Amino acid sequence: METVCMQIVLVLLLSLVHRLDGSLSPPVQDLNQPQQTPVDLEPEFEGTIQNISSPTGREAILTCSVKNLGRYKVGWLRASDQTVLALQGRVVTHNSRISVVHEDFRTWRLRIRQLRESDRGCYMCQINASPMKKQIGCIDVQDTCREPGKFFGVLLEDEGFPRWRKNRKSPRSQMCPCVKNAPTGVWHVPPDIINEESSADIAVQEGEDATIVCKAVGHPTPRVTWKREDGEYMLLRKPQSRELIRVPNALPAGKDSKGQAW
Repeated sequence: METVCMQIVLVLLLSLVHRLDGSLSPPVQDLNQPQQTPVDLEPEFEGTIQNISSPTGREAILTCSVKNLGRYKVGWLRASDQTVLALQGRVVTHNSRISVVHEDFRTWRLRIRQLRESDRGCYMCQINASPMKKQIGCIDVQDTCREPGKFFGVLLEDEGFPRWRKNRKSPRSQMCPCVKNAPTGVWHVPPDIINEESSADIAVQEGEDATIVCKAVGHPTPRVTWKREDGEYMLLRKPQSRELIRVPNALPAGKDSKGQAW
């Protein structure tokens, strides 16, 4: 009887030790279950965008630094009219002078080459979080001839009309070195056609209307005129809208379309 009792006590002790040992050992990880991930951190800007001041014809680069971007995206917009220029690494505007690059999804740079006066203004770096987060940096485009002799610029007015002098040493042949003795306030930016915003060759059916656009920049604002292939000027019914013309009842080359447009 005593031997049987000792055996029962021994069995109970072994069972208790096994239970204690199981409770102290680490749980077995089930590899078939999804692993718990940390909560997404909110994206934040690091520092501010430094404003840029650069002369016409050069380039400007705005830098936007972001941390904890995660699943969010970075976009660049023109602040004045909210025009989207780029999203992540892809440029969405039809402007070959604009590009965007990033380093490890952390440092984002908006680059504008061959600066024009129309590029002057502020630009927004935006994160599509909720609520949306944004930073703004501005570009000041300086007149090329602000510092005589330093940059290539344009010549002064001659009898009220801008006159351009060629200089073979200049990388842009239509420009010339700044003139020291030029009167104050008569610096000019040479006229330039914006190819990205102007019409290329178009094709229409005979008798249809043709719409042609010519966008130009410069200072003072250039005056756009239109000519036919034979050198005859187009007669505009609405001379105040010279950048865009519509040619009614277009005819094939060689037929007289009277050179009228509106």
